[in-house]
Formats: sequence, C-alpha cells, structure tokens
Amino acid sequence: MDIPDQEPVKANMETTKFKYKLDRRSRRITWGITVLIVGLAIAFHLLWGASYIPAWFLLFLLCIITLYVLSFPRYLTIDDDALQIHCIVELTRIHVEEIEKIRRIDRNYFRRLIPLIGSYGFGGYFGYWFHLSDWDICKVYATERKQLVLIEDIYEDIYIVSCSDPDRLIELCTEARNRKRAQIRSTLEATKKAQAKNPETNARPTPETPKPTETATTTDQEQQK
Repeated sequence: MDIPDQEPVKANMETTKFKYKLDRRSRRITWGITVLIVGLAIAFHLLWGASYIPAWFLLFLLCIITLYVLSFPRYLTIDDDALQIHCIVELTRIHVEEIEKIRRIDRNYFRRLIPLIGSYGFGGYFGYWFHLSDWDICKVYATERKQLVLIEDIYEDIYIVSCSDPDRLIELCTEARNRKRAQIRSTLEATKKAQAKNPETNARPTPETPKPTETATTTDQEQQK
C-alpha cells in the first residue's frame, strides 16, 4: 500500500542511520564461498605449484570476488535532502523529493526476483534483479529477505532495500519528501510573486540596431568637379 502525501513538517530532521545485518542464508553462503576460495588456492598450490594457468585462473577468480566484496551493502542514511545507500566503495543517492512511491514488500515478492548482475547471498542480495511478474528491473541493496522496502522514484527506477525498522524508514522518507516538496513549492511561489511585482525586470531590452556608417565620398566628388 502506497503512503499518501502528508502535511509537511517544519522541523528539520537529523540524519538517521540504519545498519545492514546479514541473515542466516547470507552468512552461510558468504562463509562457504570464502572457504571454497581458500581451498582452491591451497589445492592449486599443492597440485600444480607455481604453474601459470592455475595462477591466472585463481587471480581472475579473486578479481571477481573482490568486485563483489566492494559492493557489499553497509548501511542506509536518511536526511532532509536524500536517502543514501552506502556500500563499501559505492554510494547510491536518492533525492527525497524524487520519491514517488515507498512501501513494504513481503517475502513472496522477493521470491519472484532473479539476479541478472549481482549476488544472491554472498555478502547480501544486491545488484540488478528482474521481477518475473511485473517485468521490471530493480536495483537491490539488501542483506535479508524479510523487512524489505520498495522505493520508486519519478523516473520509474525501482530500488529494493532491507532495513531493521522498515516502518520507521518509510515514515522518515515520507516526512522528508513532503517537507522538501513544500520548500520547493514555496520557493517557486515566492519567485512568481516577485516576478509579478516587478514585470520590468522580466522584459529583456531589445538591442538597438546599429546605424549604417556613411562612407566619406565628398572628397572624390569634389576632385571630379
């Protein structure tokens, strides 16, 4: 159910932080992949020693794992200006005035999502996912399959985040959005009133057309005479 627009709150909101916490499946998958990588490194060293092909394969695998690790979600912050999703090296910023819809989703909605580019359990659930029922591509930043929040902005981009207190997150986002939109409306109204009181400032002066310069030909005419 979408949260309707509420009355704007005048008081400024302090920055609120929501930390991510891995669920049981994510912890198991993360530890399992870590043990697998370490086991492969030991096995390659014992079987092939310093051979080039196993070393290059292991290096390629470590590069991929590093890219995943750098995208692990860490925490969320919400203030008067934006909702920010902090990963290890990535920052996703959603301006509060651009939030069109924000609501909770259940676990059944998440089950109809499949990862296109991202992780399913290793360090969380993140990346670009495809929803089988709605045929939408979503940006997922979650570490658990419960307590999920769906955010859609005015550009129809969909974000799915997990939060320890989703109702509080929805409330803060709604208050910040209404406050920011009220500020934007008041600024536009004040600008229109100022322009209506001083219409001369809006009228752009038309540039004067330069007069053609007259060539001095009198001396030539006098010489001919």
